[in-house]
Amino acid sequence: MSRRATLLARRHTIPPKLLRFATTLLVAQLLGLAFAHVLEQPAKMQYDAALYITLQKSLYVNWGPPYILL
Repeated sequence: MSRRATLLARRHTIPPKLLRFATTLLVAQLLGLAFAHVLEQPAKMQYDAALYITLQKSLYVNWGPPYILL
């Protein structure tokens, strides 16, 4: 590999410390979101069935599978 190609390849790589930091940050965010759902569960279990279904359909309507029109 020529010196120019080596310099170009080195310039376009992500430093390992930056990659490790970004990965750790993303994993921490995902674990935080999962833990928030765990913390919500005891309160949700106290709702009666009709209220639970109403809340699920109103709060999480945009989180379902996308509706694709063909």
